[in-house]
This record gives sequence, C-alpha cells and structure tokens, in this order.
Amino acid sequence: MEHLAIAFTIMLLGTLIETGAGLLQGINERIDGQLSDRQRKPLSKWGHTAVAILFLSAASLHAAVGIIDLVAKGYGTMAWVFFVIYFIPLVTVGIWKLNRHAF
Repeated sequence: MEHLAIAFTIMLLGTLIETGAGLLQGINERIDGQLSDRQRKPLSKWGHTAVAILFLSAASLHAAVGIIDLVAKGYGTMAWVFFVIYFIPLVTVGIWKLNRHAF
C-alpha cells in the first residue's frame, strides 16, 4: 500500500507540473497571437521567460495568502465582476436592442 501511495504522489505531482507548463505555454502563445494580429514580432525567448517568471511570482504571492482566503474572498469578488461585466450589459443593452427591433 505504501508503494502505491508514493506512485500516486509522483503521478499527481507530474500532472500538476504538466498542467502548469501547459498553462504558461498557452499564455505565451496567446500573447504571441495578439502581437501577430497587430503585425508585431512575437516575444523572444527572454520575453517568454519574463512572462513565465511574472506569472509564477503572482502564483507564489497568491499561495502565500492561502487557498481558503482566496476562495472565500475570490469567489465573491468574481461573482460581482461577472455581474458587472456580463449581467448588467445583457439586461440593459440586450433589452434595448430587443425593444428596438420589436415586431
């Protein structure tokens, strides 16, 4: 049983590392895509490294706060941001557009 727990821990750690690396790669690709859309050069290797360091630093700062505090405060804040960005425009602009094109 002990060997199975060690193997599971190693596999879980590997999965977390792979997910984090994929996320950082996705962020760099997204930045390069935006730069390409604006007819600019993609980031250099040092630029990609700087982006990775920036996001890893931000993640470390968030980890210092603690997951319980992040969830307790973060989900409430995200709900309000969602409300302001999506719901209010949907209700105001959406209803205005529906009334403008009413049958």
